[in-house]
Amino acid sequence: MPLPKIAAIVVQYGHWHKTAECIQALRNSSLAPAWIIAVDNASPDNSCQELENWLKGFASEDLAITAAGTTPEQKPYVLLKSGRNDGYAAGNNLGLKLGVAWGADAFLIINNDAWPDSAALEAMWKRLSASKKPGLCGALLLYPTPDNLVQCCAGGHTNYLTGLSSFSGANLNLVQAQAQNASEIEKKLNFICGACALASADFVNQVGLLDEGYFLYCEEQDWALRARNRFDLVYAPDALVYHHEGSSTGWNRYSFKWAPSFRLMASRLRLAWRHHPHYLPMVALASGYAAGRILLKKLATKLFTPD
Repeated sequence: MPLPKIAAIVVQYGHWHKTAECIQALRNSSLAPAWIIAVDNASPDNSCQELENWLKGFASEDLAITAAGTTPEQKPYVLLKSGRNDGYAAGNNLGLKLGVAWGADAFLIINNDAWPDSAALEAMWKRLSASKKPGLCGALLLYPTPDNLVQCCAGGHTNYLTGLSSFSGANLNLVQAQAQNASEIEKKLNFICGACALASADFVNQVGLLDEGYFLYCEEQDWALRARNRFDLVYAPDALVYHHEGSSTGWNRYSFKWAPSFRLMASRLRLAWRHHPHYLPMVALASGYAAGRILLKKLATKLFTPD
């Protein structure tokens, strides 16, 4: 049986060294991607040039460098320079379009601050291809900490009434997470975490690209909602992926910063407006409440933590 042609897409906005670590981990995969497509979203520093230099160091003959809107010669490594930062979804779409044009069987979307174990991609492909209606497959996402704390098992569940989401298996350790029943987890999923998701070619061709109206956050919930009842969302518990959440954006779900918090609220409202517009008032209230709680916790920590 021929090996699947998988296009792995890694978007960066600065932090080129994290992108390099992610690409190196993909190179070490037991099932190697046919193409690794690095998309630079107009990094504000020298990350694009640094990544180019790093790639040329080991793949000069196997590297294609191109600007957005052009289709390069097929090479195992691609550096695609977008020229402007239109958001995470837009950056991934540049890679998805290239993979579609080249006939990819599946697409791995992975954050540049995530590092897959060598067996992760193969485990995800096996689970995805074994499903009845192959759509999206998620991994076991772990924080890179000594206790192997779990970020999520594949993804989670969004409450459409409030727009708030919870991750499956969050805060378990690795042993506890792998003791969970994977099929029971799959039944509760209504989205796959966008930090690491393997999408089938049929899914991308029929559901379409990521919605670029989401500059950051909630694009994965929208993708899954658009595919509802047509494709399976599945979970590969043996696919270990270490994710330093927020290291590229400077924000995670336990912190508060005005700009990313505003973007998250805007994305939740867009998700409601597109799919459940009658829930918009409740989503707005819930998003404000959630942001307020995090802000109050941050203020309380500052006030009551000794210098």
